[in-house]
Amino acid sequence: MPQKREIELEPGFVQAFRLFVVTRIVFWVIIGPILIVMEMARDETLSLEQATSMTLVERLTLPNVAPVIVMELVLLALLMLPQIPRRMGKWFVPTTLTLSMIPVLIGNYWWPSDNPFQTPFSIFIFVTLVLIAWQYPFRYVLAYVLGVTLYQAWLTSPAASIPLSADIGWLVLQGAMMLLVGYVIVQLVSIQREQREALEAAYERQGEANVRLQRYAVALEELTISRERNRLARELHDTLAHSLSAVTVQLEAVRSLWEFDSVAAQDMLDKADETARRGLTEARRALRDLRASPLQDLGLVLALRDLANTAAERAGASLALHLPEQRLENLPPDVEQ
Repeated sequence: MPQKREIELEPGFVQAFRLFVVTRIVFWVIIGPILIVMEMARDETLSLEQATSMTLVERLTLPNVAPVIVMELVLLALLMLPQIPRRMGKWFVPTTLTLSMIPVLIGNYWWPSDNPFQTPFSIFIFVTLVLIAWQYPFRYVLAYVLGVTLYQAWLTSPAASIPLSADIGWLVLQGAMMLLVGYVIVQLVSIQREQREALEAAYERQGEANVRLQRYAVALEELTISRERNRLARELHDTLAHSLSAVTVQLEAVRSLWEFDSVAAQDMLDKADETARRGLTEARRALRDLRASPLQDLGLVLALRDLANTAAERAGASLALHLPEQRLENLPPDVEQ
């Protein structure tokens, strides 16, 4: 079964749409009746019988308003459930916007006015325009403004045709304002979308650069380890090979001299022992250098002291060393190295 293609929702669109629907429900239940009462209270000569016979009051009764409120609640449920946009895919936004416009158009029909700015539903019409411009290109805004203007012109025309009167002037002014507002919102959203895409591309490039940097760091680490192994191999070869070769030659000499000159053979055996011990010391030093970095572990002063003592031991010389007892502070790493 083919999956439905998901439409990319602009950030904050669903949250703003949800707040808009909640506001309209409050209007139908609370604000609308209050405005009707206030409008009837302006005419002191209006009797109760005349007030109840008004077309607006008849239309905004509970049996008539209840289906509209149910439609608003269904729309709110669609906007509240997080799995609905994924299931509806590309049909989520047009379906919810269509359901949102139906109560607005019904309310505009129930609450007509010669001046479209005097009806409270003009605010809802403008908010719906904002939502359309927030999510769609300008051609959808143009279609919405044209449809709303023709609908309101039909409502203000007693003959159900567009008259050439002052009412058309208000409608043209409203349409022009809606087009201007819609165009500005479309441009702002377009700029925001381009900036977001550029930022996502920059994040992607940064991620690729991080991957390359990690690979370079791993390669550099492997190269450093390989170089250190080669250095250690050379050092161990130079130390052990030389020491073992010398010990082998000296032991051969001991074997040859043992029967003829035991004193010389004993002296040669002592030299072989010294050579073997010196080679063992050199091997241990090389292994110690491999395990730790003296400069990082001991600090500059102790590392210099250890290095000088090691060199003196290798050379068999006496050492007179004068260094500060305390560790040197605030030295840059390159100076210590």
